[in-house]
Amino acid sequence: RGAPSWRSYQLHLDGILARGLIAAITTALQELLCVIDPTGDPARPLLEVSLVLRPPHLVFVPSLSEDDIGGTARGPSLAGWVDSWIARITGIAQRVARLDWPAADFAGDVAQDAKVRALAESIRTRVADNRMALRAFASSYAAYQELWMFGEEPRMADALSPHAREQSSAQTEQ
Repeated sequence: RGAPSWRSYQLHLDGILARGLIAAITTALQELLCVIDPTGDPARPLLEVSLVLRPPHLVFVPSLSEDDIGGTARGPSLAGWVDSWIARITGIAQRVARLDWPAADFAGDVAQDAKVRALAESIRTRVADNRMALRAFASSYAAYQELWMFGEEPRMADALSPHAREQSSAQTEQ
């Protein structure tokens, strides 16, 4: 077991395993990136984010990040989900023992791989971009906050009140 040729063979096999794990993890991360891309295939949505009107807040379900105002009390945020998926995908390397040192795994090899790191960062960046786009979309509702908070009845009551009718008739006479 300690012969140099045997150690060399173990290192060779570890290299094959490391490259295979990195290839599998890279493929999984590429697929994750494709399904969270809003310009991707609309027939394969991975997530659905709802905008809920909870006066006085507009709330995304699931929440977009941990610091969202009025967010959901239960469950992780969208960013939390994605981070946990990345961790689970890359965590596969922790489940495979090295042949040259059985107490060790391939997590270090995966963590040091430039392509894996770049894909994980691209996914997080895409999620952050989508989060900003969703917040911009939600801000379009702010102009109509009075309608979704109080409904149309108060505005109609104001419009039909005697005082409002007097003002409107005085304006039309001028």
